[in-house]
Parts: sequence; structure tokens; C-alpha cells
Amino acid sequence: GGKSSSTRPNPYRSILISAIKGSEEMVSLQSLAVAAVQSALLSVDKSVFKRILFASKQIDESSDIDECVVETVRSLCQSVVNKSVTYDGWWKVKFNAAAARTLMDIVS
Repeated sequence: GGKSSSTRPNPYRSILISAIKGSEEMVSLQSLAVAAVQSALLSVDKSVFKRILFASKQIDESSDIDECVVETVRSLCQSVVNKSVTYDGWWKVKFNAAAARTLMDIVS
């Protein structure tokens, strides 16, 4: 018989990804989200964590899996360098070392 998946999509994954990339109202949670991902990555087996973060057990079609992987890696890349404009118009750019380490750990 066919192999069926009883896993439902993780409702928290999209919130986590949004916080990691610092989109809109989630920008203030970016550092915390990256730290949470790094801690989780260090606490569990990397292959298990990748399946959760990349949603590979939640989707049946490989093109959708690839889309989840691209979305996740893109979000992590966006979290490595944070930029903002100060109240007096200066650009402020910060390198997030924890995000860079998390990205390296995820893709290795």
C-alpha cells in the first residue's frame, strides 16, 4: 500500500520563520527567534531539527518541500545582517553572529 503521512502542518513554523527574518511586526523578536533556533539545533539531533524546520515530513510533493527549504534558508540569510534607519537618518547595520552560526549549522 501507499505510505500516508499523519503529520499535520506545524502552525508555529510560519510564525517562527517570520520572526527569524524580522518581517514587519516580528522584527523585535528576531534575536530571540534566532537564539531559540540555535538552542534547539544544539539540543536535538540535527537531522530531526532540519525535518521540523524545513517541513520535510509535512508535505508530500517535492516541489513544496524545496519551497519550504528555500523559504527557511532565505529567512536565516536575512537574519544575519540587520539594517535600520536611526531617528536622525543614519543607516545602522548589525551583524548577528548567532544567526550566521545557525545558518552554517543548518546548511552543513
